[in-house]
Amino acid sequence: MRLAGAGAIVAVALALPAAAHAEEAQVDMFATAFNPAKLTVVAGDTVTWRNGDIVVHDVKGPAFTSGVIERFGSFSQRIDTPGPVSYLCTLHLGMSAQLEVLAAKLDAPAGAAYAGETIELKGRSAPGAAVTLERDAGGGVWQPAGTVTAAFSGAFKASVEAAAGYRARTATGESPAVTATVLKLPKVKLSAVKGRLKATTTPAAKGLTARFEERKGSGWRKFATKKLDSAGRASVAEREGKLRVVLTRGKAELATSKTLVMR
Repeated sequence: MRLAGAGAIVAVALALPAAAHAEEAQVDMFATAFNPAKLTVVAGDTVTWRNGDIVVHDVKGPAFTSGVIERFGSFSQRIDTPGPVSYLCTLHLGMSAQLEVLAAKLDAPAGAAYAGETIELKGRSAPGAAVTLERDAGGGVWQPAGTVTAAFSGAFKASVEAAAGYRARTATGESPAVTATVLKLPKVKLSAVKGRLKATTTPAAKGLTARFEERKGSGWRKFATKKLDSAGRASVAEREGKLRVVLTRGKAELATSKTLVMR
């Protein structure tokens, strides 16, 4: 299967986690301080403040107030609006902290991908939010890479075309950008050496699959496949006809050699 060209929007899939709720985060109150003093959450998450101190506290923010929280007591609040949220304990001077509420959070992709491959992105946003995945096109330009709707937990995942950077955008803002490792596509050459057909890659592409094909009628037919060795090479027995080699990884076709005519 050939992949879509650069800049094309790639189909994405909705994650369906079992738990139908956003995540919960905790802030401890101890020694007349909030811990952590700065906490990052995603819109739709619930924050719980727990009093582990020997004195009573309260929590007051711009849109919520807890009232008195006794020792070992707690107070929970769902946070829906992205942006910084400063709060304090009105009972103790200087006892304050901040929430950083993200419209969406995107995890950095694991591993590396070749240009033209697809990679999986995972992240979270407000439950049920429409999310647009964007790729970094350079020069401060972001281009759409796909769309997905977050599950009731806020989680989403998507398969998108490999790019150096991504972010997730919702109606209320975008996530911090994350980076991915994108490898340069190798070039592949097919040659005949001492009764063997030899595929050679530049730079060496260890572990990719070399698919040897011959021309049949109006199309191409596979007659052998080999994994490239540590030097990025693979070979099979020589044969006649119009021949080529295609480099693949999974279902992605990464590079194709020029046609070699053997008589």
